[in-house]
Amino acid sequence: VEGIQRTFERVLGYYAADEYDAVAVSSAGTIDSERGVVTYATGLLPGYTGFALRKFIEMRTGRPCVCLNDGYAAAICESAGYKGTVLVLTLGTGVGGAYVKDGEIVAFAPEGIGHLPLVVNGLPCTCGRYGCIEQYISGKAFRRAVNESNRDVTTTYWKSIENYRKYFGPQNYSFDRGDVHFVVMD
Repeated sequence: VEGIQRTFERVLGYYAADEYDAVAVSSAGTIDSERGVVTYATGLLPGYTGFALRKFIEMRTGRPCVCLNDGYAAAICESAGYKGTVLVLTLGTGVGGAYVKDGEIVAFAPEGIGHLPLVVNGLPCTCGRYGCIEQYISGKAFRRAVNESNRDVTTTYWKSIENYRKYFGPQNYSFDRGDVHFVVMD
């Protein structure tokens, strides 16, 4: 949490208080947007579960703040103006995103898309489950593959793309499949 606080303080230093009227934050973790509180974060963000993000920001800025899960924020932006159903995956340290139907976000699981099971009895995940999606196609999975293979990063990058295609098919980063529009952000 201290790292997040320091980062936010540094960002605030770039702007004078009269340069903005409100603050919007998209963050990793499960965010209760009504209360502005992180209700769940994996072990990758120690101490973040229960953090009152909105209160922290409003106290430092004196401005209103809106907080939203980063995958949800990406889904809202990517689906803006698109009529139909949109699946957005955000690939980073973990896997996030959302399913947007008729302009409304449909949640997959309280912990997010990255913690849906993909492989039965698969690799252990930071959420306590096994075989979660982000154990196979995230930045963490990529880093683990590099460390385990003793290969160069380029070779391992292409191996992670093969894993993505293995589980999700040979799609482009943005593609249409029937009535669903897919966007994969990395």
